[in-house]
Amino acid sequence: MLKQCYHHLIYLYRHERGAMAMFVGLGIFTLMAATGAAVDMSRVQSVHAKLSNALDAAGLAAGAKVHSSDTQAVVENYVHANFPDGYLDAEVTDVDVVVSDDNLTLDLTATAEVGMTFMRIFGKESSEVSASSQITRKNRGLELVMVLDVTGSMYGSKISDLRTAATDMVNILFGA
Repeated sequence: MLKQCYHHLIYLYRHERGAMAMFVGLGIFTLMAATGAAVDMSRVQSVHAKLSNALDAAGLAAGAKVHSSDTQAVVENYVHANFPDGYLDAEVTDVDVVVSDDNLTLDLTATAEVGMTFMRIFGKESSEVSASSQITRKNRGLELVMVLDVTGSMYGSKISDLRTAATDMVNILFGA
């Protein structure tokens, strides 16, 4: 009986028909892992593109508001309006704006956290995505022509009100 067990073990050791099943199993596992990583990375790329677009839109909106008192709030509002939380299981975690001393350049950065779907199996819960943008304001000049009535019909406080309105208009259009 011991001799039969020995021959049976030798037979199993030399038997090669099932050897390929192990390689096929490892190959399928590797292929599934690569496919899962590709799906998660494509989601990360989509989030990066959406975050970049939202940051560009926010920068252009903040850049158009030359005399904004709170540029940070304007940028954050536009980023959150163009990149809603939950988009592809992502959430914006940080938005930062740096305005140059001359108020002509805005440097913007934003960071989002993307939850993984397939890569969680391998211990990667999320991935951080960041985007940056720089907006440069240009003062191209503006020509303004005003036609003001200074005839006799502008008697009393009318001429004073006209001068104040013209001054206010120039200050609004040209600022400091």
